[in-house]
Amino acid sequence: NKNAFSKEMLGLGFVNWEHSWGKPFLGANNTITSATKALGPGVIRYAGGNWANSVGWDRTNQRTPYTEWQYPGDSSTYYFHYGKDEVDSLASFASQVGSKVMIQVNVANNNPTMWADMVRYTNIEKGYKFKYWELGNELDFDTDKGVTPQMYAQRVTAYKNALKAVDPSITIISGVTAYTMAQDDSKTTLSDYLRLTGSTSDSTSIHWYQQCNTTSLT
Repeated sequence: NKNAFSKEMLGLGFVNWEHSWGKPFLGANNTITSATKALGPGVIRYAGGNWANSVGWDRTNQRTPYTEWQYPGDSSTYYFHYGKDEVDSLASFASQVGSKVMIQVNVANNNPTMWADMVRYTNIEKGYKFKYWELGNELDFDTDKGVTPQMYAQRVTAYKNALKAVDPSITIISGVTAYTMAQDDSKTTLSDYLRLTGSTSDSTSIHWYQQCNTTSLT
């Protein structure tokens, strides 16, 4: 049996540093909007690789990147920021091009409350219907964050519970690995970031690179 080709199988990634330092947001750039609409992606992934492991959200306008800030009641430091004005423009852009949105969520700082509030703002208060919420980015590669597979698995459960308590219709995506298998050519075991979370999240994300973790074509 075969399934029909879904529009959501074609997606585009946009990074939020494209729209920093005084540059226009996605929804205000008619050229990018027209080009993206012509391509017809089903999903927009937002916003920025390992930048996502240091990003935060609050209900202020976008801060300049590399600005250190803290969330109320959270002693950890954030360096990047999803601003309210930025998120509003992203929603406008997605609506114009006919795409769903996948938000990259920071789990390295471990603040489910922050991201539950973003779900509340985007989906409940504003009705943007951001469907996909992807937890972390390549924490198997971004080892400076110190998030082990076991820690990650616990956070996936906590984030899923917090975010879905606000909007049960969203899809929680875990894994988000740079390496599908253990980072050792002698091993064929699935990465623990995937193995430990695959049954607790709604979906799984893997990143496949041409050379993966080996120089051998075999």
